[in-house]
Amino acid sequence: MEIQAVHVAVKTGDRTSLDYDSEKNSANSANPVAKMFGRIVGAKISYVLDQSNNVVSMQGVQELMRQAHATGAGGQFFKSFFNEDYFRQVMEGSRFLPPDPVQPGDTWPVKITEPSANTGPITMDFTFTFKDWEMHGPRSCARVEVTGTMESEPGGTTGPNGIMVTLQDGTATGVYWWDPEFGMPIDSNLKVDTTVLVAFPKRMQAQIGAAVMTNQLSQVITTKVDSLN
Repeated sequence: MEIQAVHVAVKTGDRTSLDYDSEKNSANSANPVAKMFGRIVGAKISYVLDQSNNVVSMQGVQELMRQAHATGAGGQFFKSFFNEDYFRQVMEGSRFLPPDPVQPGDTWPVKITEPSANTGPITMDFTFTFKDWEMHGPRSCARVEVTGTMESEPGGTTGPNGIMVTLQDGTATGVYWWDPEFGMPIDSNLKVDTTVLVAFPKRMQAQIGAAVMTNQLSQVITTKVDSLN
């Protein structure tokens, strides 16, 4: 899997503290966190999948972190989103399949709690709807739409520098084009909005000017299979 573009926006109160789009901005942005996101464009993650398309192993995440220079408070923020747990979830789309056969118009719930080394366990409570069959490029795919919520457990997980990151009030909407022959989505578009609470240890609070910083994060996550063999 190759990261071809990144767009991330963060608001602190009424102030936009980060709005980076790699297709419009340079990785040489003055914002150090924007630089981290910009440096990972072109990075690749290699996966080994089992017969059910579950991830057995992957390589490249640590190299991506080194490429991003994800250190300090900004690095902790970066790692709360781009980490091994995140890249595993991107590939394991089979977890969202319905437990029984469905017809166009049918819905099914999926509730999953995933571990996260940076925020504590994240609970995703989604509803999927099989809208209909449609041609997506040359392939007949099931168009599956999703809405739902996501949040981490209260209290979060303290990182190595003492910073605690917690996700609250997360919402997700999106669409997947599922190719039954290939066994996974060949294209997807997911928009995620969430509140990110960043709690700083006492030794950092004077420097930061706050004990807790509240950010509004918006992400648009687009994945696409480049070729099918």
